[in-house]
Amino acid sequence: MSNKTYRMNSQPKWKCVGTLGDINPVEHGGAFIFVDTTGVYEAEIEVVEPTEKKIWVYRYTLKQCTYKNGILSDNIYHPEVEVWFAHDIDSVSAFVGNYLLIDMLCSDDVLERATAYSAMVSYHGIDNFDPSGLGVLTPSQVKNRYSKKQFQVQEK
Repeated sequence: MSNKTYRMNSQPKWKCVGTLGDINPVEHGGAFIFVDTTGVYEAEIEVVEPTEKKIWVYRYTLKQCTYKNGILSDNIYHPEVEVWFAHDIDSVSAFVGNYLLIDMLCSDDVLERATAYSAMVSYHGIDNFDPSGLGVLTPSQVKNRYSKKQFQVQEK
């Protein structure tokens, strides 16, 4: 079996490389940023939104975009195809007060991409990035899920 075949069939091995929002996303809301150490899968963000009685959890991909010939794309095979939110990028930039979103969406730095995608979510809503979500977790599910080493920030 070739190494390339193995990599294509491998499962992701997620490593938490940072958080967004509060230092404690589970208690106060925020997100965990993950990279796949196998290098096969795009980075992901897991957003935790606690309310008084429930904790909502969402997870979506932090696709690295390209910006060529005035086209912002998240399709590596067809960079001429504009990403669905490209037409709103100026409005989102004004909404969040960050005019570097295109650069951040195209960045190799996953934390920069996570920040840019969070701005997109603030403007468009989480359902446009993860329509089904991971769902609502009970307090025992939250304790079990987020006490795992996987959710402890490690160096990139």
